[in-house]
Amino acid sequence: MGAAAPTRSATITRAADAPSAEWREEAGRQNAVVGTLGRVFDVIVVERPAKLASLAEATLEDALFESGRPVVMAPPVPLASIGERVLIAWNGSTETARTVAFAMPFLKRAQSVQVVSVEGGMTPGPSAEDLAQNLARHGIPALARHVSARDRTPGQAFLDEAKAIGADLVVKGAYTQSRLRQMIFGGATRHIIMEATIPVILAH
Repeated sequence: MGAAAPTRSATITRAADAPSAEWREEAGRQNAVVGTLGRVFDVIVVERPAKLASLAEATLEDALFESGRPVVMAPPVPLASIGERVLIAWNGSTETARTVAFAMPFLKRAQSVQVVSVEGGMTPGPSAEDLAQNLARHGIPALARHVSARDRTPGQAFLDEAKAIGADLVVKGAYTQSRLRQMIFGGATRHIIMEATIPVILAH
């Protein structure tokens, strides 16, 4: 994020129903600017952090906690497609429910959607089957699966399952546990942020 005075911007025009983008140069810290300015955009795209305690991680977290908008975390290597085969990393939480709502435009266009929950990784709340039934009411024929952890953390299990089905997008609620707890003890969000090789839609 560059610094400039005065602020400069340029909008990329679009066809009807197609995405649009805007280039802006703002003064200030990258993470703070993204977290606040992102409030007026539909989605924020950030890079996957290469390491902990980096500017990229700070930008991702400010986008999640300060913008109120969904965040697409892009992997280091781009994929040929995005959103054709979607895995929803379901744990029954409010955060994941909110992320699924944000992701509905992707889910309605997907060729296949799988709602996956992991043994030992659920919070008190609806099951994967409950979510799949709700998606079906929106015309999304989602498949629900509850998988064994098999000595894996939930984060590892979600990424393994995404790879197994050839997913090109993961939908994941961010930080059901607190950021501090995940920094100390680890957690599904922390693992996915550092290890995902496919795009991930996140929201808190």
